Amino acid sequence: MSTDFILDHGSDGSVKGWHQSVLKTLFDGLFADITLLEAVRDKQHAIIDFRYLTMVRTASSSLDGEATDGSTYMFKNKLTSSEKQLFASLSQLIDGEKTINHSYQLSPENSNRWYQLQIKMVEDIVVIFKEDITTIREDREKIRHLNHSLELKGRELELLNSELKTFANVAAHDYSETLKNLYTNLEFIIGSDGSKLSNAGKANVRRAQAAIQKLKLLTDDIIAYSKISVSYGELALVDLVDIVSHVIENLKPRITQSEVSVKTDVLPIIQGYPSLLRVLFNHLIDNAIKFRKDHSEHIVHIKAEQIEGSAINHPTVNRDSIYFVVTVSDNGIGFQPEDEEKIFEMFYRVHEKKYRGSGIGLPICKKIMDIHGGFITAKCNPDCTEFNCYFPIKWDL
Repeated sequence: MSTDFILDHGSDGSVKGWHQSVLKTLFDGLFADITLLEAVRDKQHAIIDFRYLTMVRTASSSLDGEATDGSTYMFKNKLTSSEKQLFASLSQLIDGEKTINHSYQLSPENSNRWYQLQIKMVEDIVVIFKEDITTIREDREKIRHLNHSLELKGRELELLNSELKTFANVAAHDYSETLKNLYTNLEFIIGSDGSKLSNAGKANVRRAQAAIQKLKLLTDDIIAYSKISVSYGELALVDLVDIVSHVIENLKPRITQSEVSVKTDVLPIIQGYPSLLRVLFNHLIDNAIKFRKDHSEHIVHIKAEQIEGSAINHPTVNRDSIYFVVTVSDNGIGFQPEDEEKIFEMFYRVHEKKYRGSGIGLPICKKIMDIHGGFITAKCNPDCTEFNCYFPIKWDL
């Protein structure tokens, strides 16, 4: 960055009171233009102009009317609107103000730039610090537009959340009650008029009941999914050993019935929401138990390790963070590699013909990991299926 000087010289050609090389060294590092002025008065002592004493320019642009050709007076004979404002500010300073801050804009032919002036009195000299604030104003305008867009998006989200809550309430009460009544009435028909129905008629009624049960399961899971974002309790330090032990205890009848071996390693203490973590590991362990191979020993393994974010290949990873990775694995039937991402989509089911379910369990797991500032991945090979839950050790709440 270079600096140009317009200095007041004495009659002998020397610089009065200043040494040009010293000034150049001093001001080369500045980001603001500096101008020294003194007031020019008429015979009635009224201010009619300002005379340049020194001007150090660190930017390519200049004040409206600023003398860049070495002339000594600041304003033209006919003042522009911007010059009138500046002239009034300078006159106000001479009349007793200590410091004035003044923003102004150059005309469109001068690239429509904005400048901030700070004007001070030092003894009888006016000192003007001028800084180009065009970028700052543009950035503020961008931020204003972004905030406005975020506000609109926030309103849209509020509306969507309100509609989702309304749907959840309707589904939880009216819709669920209707399904229950349908199932009960069909059961009443089978019990009271079953002898009058043909075998085909009875089979049709049973198929209708099975469809109603499927709708009821789907409705319950949608309600559970919608409630995750609004009711997850208090954040706390959570020992995952306690969470997993509680889940295993609740699933013990199924574990015993299925003759599944469940192994648990040492698990970490994390910051989280206990109620959500119980739901998370209940879904993962329940799935690990469910999708087993026939006629083989079925093993479920829950383990954990610590890993650097820089070593993780995932689009949402924070590479500056450290993660606890909790893995739930099993040697069951697994899934195809092309399903690794799809299984976290709503209603996507890999084994829908053989196993009962709504396809919402894993999306719930993904949502819970999002709430905890982490993420979940899945991978499968012929010998092992793994679900990996990445919990950042430090994350903003």
